Amino acid sequence: MSIMIRALVGADVGKVAEFSLRAWALVFESFEKVLGEDIYKRVYPDWLSSQASDVAQTCQNHESTTWIADDNGEPIGFVTVVFTAHSRDHRQESPKTAEVDAAAE
Repeated sequence: MSIMIRALVGADVGKVAEFSLRAWALVFESFEKVLGEDIYKRVYPDWLSSQASDVAQTCQNHESTTWIADDNGEPIGFVTVVFTAHSRDHRQESPKTAEVDAAAE
């Protein structure tokens, strides 16, 4: 095992979405238990597609701040950092805070 951190490349997005779904599966299972099957199906009719789309969009929108954990050429994890500018007059462009937007392994 030789893990390195590297920048996201376009070819990684599908794999990232795939293992992200595995990571989110337990979360959505717990939602179904809490909400009950009927409400769950109304609120999350196709969470797999919407979650995969959300992850892909996050990676694409923040490609320059998405990094991949790579094990011998195989993506095994990722993190996306989103920088946010804060200003009272909304003219300031420099980031003042950042948050981890998505991660999985």
